[in-house]
Amino acid sequence: MRILKNLWATNNNSTVKYIPTQADVGDMALFLNKASIEVKIEKEDYLIVPPKLLY
Repeated sequence: MRILKNLWATNNNSTVKYIPTQADVGDMALFLNKASIEVKIEKEDYLIVPPKLLY
């Protein structure tokens, strides 16, 4: 049980860093199809997905 307590212990001296995800051309992404909006621009099909729903 002692091991589990140490596993979840927090260190107040550490700083949390957030690195936002940035999709780039050619990247693979997982998302729910119902979360996307399909648009056609100049005869090209695109899916618009909110960034918070990308995995």
